[in-house]
Amino acid sequence: MSVEGYTILIPSITLYSYDMPDKADSNSHADYDGISFDLVNKGEDLVVSRPDGSSHTIHIYDLMKAGVSTDGAPYIVEGRIFKLFIYRYYAKDEGARILYFKALYR
Repeated sequence: MSVEGYTILIPSITLYSYDMPDKADSNSHADYDGISFDLVNKGEDLVVSRPDGSSHTIHIYDLMKAGVSTDGAPYIVEGRIFKLFIYRYYAKDEGARILYFKALYR
């Protein structure tokens, strides 16, 4: 993973979303260096917000449904000012969503 050209490295983020009556919707939000990550829409989308008020929505569920390599390499989502390395995304039938990733920002 090359970090050249990026100023912020977030080495590990794990977000959980539960759409079940017996579990709280906890750990679906994280803040790092003023950048916030929210797993929304029952865990199907990731919203990334920067301190300047800008935000970007990534449709994680649709990306992962399209297929991910099983060779252990991360799925990479790259934007103008960020790069996400998605290592795991679990979408359980009973409504649990778990996302594990790393991020680089300019």
